[in-house]
Amino acid sequence: MNKVNQILKYISPVLLFIPACTTHADVLVNVTAQMISPACVLYSADQTSPLKLDFGNVQLKSVGEADSSKNFSLIIEGCDFAKDLSIVLSPKSSGVLLYNGRNILATTIDGLGIDLSVMNNNTTQALEVSKKQKITPTAIDGSKYGIQLKADLVNSVPLDQLKAGPFSSSVTITVTYL
Repeated sequence: MNKVNQILKYISPVLLFIPACTTHADVLVNVTAQMISPACVLYSADQTSPLKLDFGNVQLKSVGEADSSKNFSLIIEGCDFAKDLSIVLSPKSSGVLLYNGRNILATTIDGLGIDLSVMNNNTTQALEVSKKQKITPTAIDGSKYGIQLKADLVNSVPLDQLKAGPFSSSVTITVTYL
């Protein structure tokens, strides 16, 4: 037995070394990813959230006239401005209203809608609800760009059929790549 122990004493280190030299394990790793452009950050120029447009008291006869309009600005940051951008209007509470062949934002008064448009370089681009539409923001400074929007109260029924009273509506505005 003594002899066996002596042999094992000399052979053991060699036996431990042999499996390490003759065996191995490996793992193949495939890496996939999709590179995406940075997300746009959108906020109101006055940094209120949610942005509130208060039309105040509007005479029924003024619907569709200049004094039933509100202008507001949105700031866009973080986008890759070398790419084309688009805007999407998603109604949240009152749905859509067909006006001049386009879907616009409906209000809680039947036949009364809000026609949103982008004003850029003395041109006005009418926006349609639930449709991706190209926009061209204006550089403000560095990585900040802006868009000027206009909200017009309009009627799809004769004015004498509009009901007087309070109204509301809400929309989510998203800016994304075209």
